Amino acid sequence: MLKKISLLLTFIVFSTFAQTDTTLGFTIKGLISSQNNDLVGFAVVSAQNTNSETDTTIISVESSETGAFELKVKTKGNYKLKITNDGYNDFSKIITIENNTDLGIIKMSENVTVLKEVVMVDEKPQAKLNIDKRTFEVANNLNAVGGTAETVLKNIPSVTIDNDGNAQLRNASATIYVDGKPTQLALNQIPAGQLESVELITNPSSKYEAAASKGI
Repeated sequence: MLKKISLLLTFIVFSTFAQTDTTLGFTIKGLISSQNNDLVGFAVVSAQNTNSETDTTIISVESSETGAFELKVKTKGNYKLKITNDGYNDFSKIITIENNTDLGIIKMSENVTVLKEVVMVDEKPQAKLNIDKRTFEVANNLNAVGGTAETVLKNIPSVTIDNDGNAQLRNASATIYVDGKPTQLALNQIPAGQLESVELITNPSSKYEAAASKGI
């Protein structure tokens, strides 16, 4: 039996430019609520390219507990905004970005389905929030079957994969750790079936920063 491993990404983000500097791109923000004005937290918000045959996701983030979200796109133009969350119907809308844009309150409708039978399955939660990190369980994720670590990361909010197959968070490079140790393996060399979880640390502790300062 293959040993399950944990994939750890640490992100170090530096920003030295003012938010109004459009050379950094354009900000899209908003607040998600239900039709009953209840705030919808932890929804997946994506900006997709409308110029391709398929809606390619450019960037995806997770809304806060209070339903607020903010993402950045590099250029002006038309984008498809898509919002998904369990228990709600998917929301999608074509938006035109010319400047930093506040979409205000976006209302999602609840997905009311009458079930004939409910089967309870004891599985690990797909996502777990901690003070210093977010953990995504992938051992039971059907989307990971037959794929690689790159496949898994493409489905994790806030993470993008560049053309060279490197993981990034808001255009910041990531340091990859496997079972707590730095690895030189490319993401497409790590079978998804060997992954138990993916941990995202946006504010790494000193031990990770020290490793990164040595070029790891």
